[in-house]
Amino acid sequence: LLAAAATELEMERDESPAEGGGPTLELNAAYQHIREAQKAVGDVAAHRTDHLDSAVFAKSLGAISENASTIRTSIVQLQKSANAKKQRTIIAISTMAALLLIASVTVGWFQYRGVIRPLTQLGDRVRTMAMGDLSQRVKLSGAKEFTMLAGDFNHMASQLDELL
Repeated sequence: LLAAAATELEMERDESPAEGGGPTLELNAAYQHIREAQKAVGDVAAHRTDHLDSAVFAKSLGAISENASTIRTSIVQLQKSANAKKQRTIIAISTMAALLLIASVTVGWFQYRGVIRPLTQLGDRVRTMAMGDLSQRVKLSGAKEFTMLAGDFNHMASQLDELL
């Protein structure tokens, strides 16, 4: 069991980036404590006889207990570090998503105004012409399509004005 934990920690330690401490140092410490616990268990096994020396057994058991506590503490610290990193990532992604949403709404609002303004102006001129004022003309500005529509409207208004 200790050998499997040591192997797993060794793989994680090898895969961890060397960022000047942090999880890598904690993994190294946990790995070292597992190795010490393995040695203590080995010491107990080496002295196993019919007459087990209680002092060696107590010392080895104490070392195993101390190392297990240290390993547990290291794991808790690693978990806290991982949770903090996860929380920072969630906040960063949420902030970016909110900024993207605000930017999208802003761009959409400007696009909407760019379409509605010329159509509203043309609608106002059409209503004025419908009431009998044929001198109304639309300003030729904006996107190509609106400029063409305004030109066609102005041409139609000129022809109607000449007819009447």
